[in-house]
Amino acid sequence: MSAGTYNFHNLHFENNSIIECDVSNGPVKIFIANFYYSGAACTIVGGDASKVLYGYLGTSDATVDKLEGTLIAPNAKVNAGGWAKTFYGQLIGKKVIMHPDCKLHFMPFVE
Repeated sequence: MSAGTYNFHNLHFENNSIIECDVSNGPVKIFIANFYYSGAACTIVGGDASKVLYGYLGTSDATVDKLEGTLIAPNAKVNAGGWAKTFYGQLIGKKVIMHPDCKLHFMPFVE
C-alpha cells in the first residue's frame, strides 16, 4: 500500500501474510468498519511505524498478532499477540489485552 487512505468493510490477514506499507510519500491510513484480524507481518518502506494508522470502528474484538503502526479501536477490545510478540506503534482500544512477554515500543502516529 502506498501513501493514502484505504477503507474496508472487513479486513482479515492470515498468519504469515505480509502487508507492505510505503510511507516515503506520506502516511498510510487503513480504516475498517466491522471486523479486523491481523496475523500479518508489516513491512514499512521509506519510514517507520509512526506513519501507519489503523482505525477500527467495529465492536467485535480486534486481534493483532503483529503490528507496526497505531491501532485505534474505540468500540472494541484489542487482543495483542500471543506469547513474546513485539509491537511498534500504539494500541488504543476500549480495552487492550497484552499477553505475557509481549513488548510495545511506543511510536505515536505522525501525519
